[in-house]
Amino acid sequence: MIQQGLYLRIVEGGQTFLMSTDDVQAIERRERLSIDDSAQGIVAWFNQGADRWPAFRFGDVLGMATEGWDHCVFFKTIGRPLGIVAESIQLMPHHQDIEVRPFQVIGNTFPGGPLFNGVWINTPAPALVIDSHQLMSYLSQRGG
Repeated sequence: MIQQGLYLRIVEGGQTFLMSTDDVQAIERRERLSIDDSAQGIVAWFNQGADRWPAFRFGDVLGMATEGWDHCVFFKTIGRPLGIVAESIQLMPHHQDIEVRPFQVIGNTFPGGPLFNGVWINTPAPALVIDSHQLMSYLSQRGG
């Protein structure tokens, strides 16, 4: 179990994103997952006892063509955990000062609302903060 109140730094398509660890179930290395190129949208599965947890490519959610990944982060949901893979997923040190400001997205959003709910401002290049509930809702609709 991942400690709550921390953040994940996710890099995809050369862009950095931040996400709270509050809903994280597990972080797994690629070697522990079964690669699946046949399932629509699902790139890998994690076998947890009798359960299988699907993992989706974060770049597909963003409409980015990306390759390569070495970690997957799984999130708690009402059903089985759902995961995303990205070029880089790192747990941020608990001592790092992270200042996040909320904002409202103007324009088109996902069906349940915006995917981003804040911005990490005290970093050289501001990064969008992912709303994990919106992301999991979206992935559930895609077959998770």
